[in-house]
Amino acid sequence: GSFGIKQSTNGVATGSTSACLLNTNAVTTSGGTATFAPVTTVAFSNADRTSFLLKDFVGGRFNHAFADDQTKRNYYVGTLDFGFGMDSAITGGVFRGSRWVFKADTIFPILIKGNATVYLFGSASLRLQRNITDNSPLILQPAVLTSITGTSSTAVPNVNTVVLPLQQPDRDFYRIGVGIDILSLITKKTQVTPQ
Repeated sequence: GSFGIKQSTNGVATGSTSACLLNTNAVTTSGGTATFAPVTTVAFSNADRTSFLLKDFVGGRFNHAFADDQTKRNYYVGTLDFGFGMDSAITGGVFRGSRWVFKADTIFPILIKGNATVYLFGSASLRLQRNITDNSPLILQPAVLTSITGTSSTAVPNVNTVVLPLQQPDRDFYRIGVGIDILSLITKKTQVTPQ
């Protein structure tokens, strides 16, 4: 298995010791029978990187201007951006051609009577691949680490402790919201009289 772990076929590691997981890196052979050390602790290490998560897109932008009905001088621009490329922040830290992403961002102004201007905005980053669902439960009890008195400890490295690296999230991203232009509330608009 991955990271030197495999599932116990009969629930027994060595002798009568019960275990769900076995450490394939710690094997003992006796009389032609191989037994593995039971995994009693699973530790997780932080995912670290030597550089930033990479992003590379090509796309376009559409703009649409809305004029203020009162003055015809104030314009509010709505935008729609879209792109196609790669974003390792969305694809689990992977930056290669097999992991394509479609991205869209929009800001749309809504003019309300008076001075208020409300903006609707949203973003979406979608991985262009089939969804993979894993419904297996993961229930862990925290291990007891070395205390100040040193009465108990979980040693690393240890044949009974397996360290698993945490992975960058591999998920689609969505955002939607509503905002209001505060300056439009406190700024008085001037009426222009045609001559």
